[in-house]
Amino acid sequence: MKRLILACALALLAGCIDVPATHSSAEEGNSGGGEPARPVVERPVPAEPVRPAVKSSFASVDEALTALSLAVASSHNDQTRAAERWLSGQGRAAVPKLVAEVQDESAELGYRLAACRTLGTLGTPATSALIELTDYDQPNIRLKAISYLGVIKPPEKRTVDTLIALIDHDDSDVAVYAIRALAKIGSPAKAAAERLIALRNSDAEEKLRLAAADALKEVAPRRTMAQ
Repeated sequence: MKRLILACALALLAGCIDVPATHSSAEEGNSGGGEPARPVVERPVPAEPVRPAVKSSFASVDEALTALSLAVASSHNDQTRAAERWLSGQGRAAVPKLVAEVQDESAELGYRLAACRTLGTLGTPATSALIELTDYDQPNIRLKAISYLGVIKPPEKRTVDTLIALIDHDDSDVAVYAIRALAKIGSPAKAAAERLIALRNSDAEEKLRLAAADALKEVAPRRTMAQ
């Protein structure tokens, strides 16, 4: 009888004890009542664009010009320089086709300017072409041609004469570029001294007078302060 009473008592005690319920980790993460945690998505890192290898030798001027055009269009500066270097090494043979590319109005201006820049590296063989381009109707090309005439060594008399004539150009930018080109030539352009002195002492635009004064220091330094 005692055992029966004891068993009943134990059963009653067992029914009074609360057993804690187990919760999943997802439920624990949401115990605060907020939104369930979102999975972390790893985004792929974009790969660097792969540029084609730089080509430094070409079978012909035409092939090099094609490479130059594509390089300029894609802003591939290393290939642009490589094509220009190869073309500049071709000397007089490259001049006619470079001039044709410079004057091709259907081509992109950036490519045409690159072709003009290459002309400027050819030296004396490109003098005639650059002199002709000083009268070209595209302003950027005209100014580049004028500038490149100032770096061709040795300078020719016809180059100096062309630049002196451009000092009186209606476009003041053309005049300034011509004056700066004469300054680059230096003393071999001393024939420009009288015109530069007159311009410096005139009532012309300030940028023209300042350019003339600076050029005199290179063209005829002894006359800079004398007049």
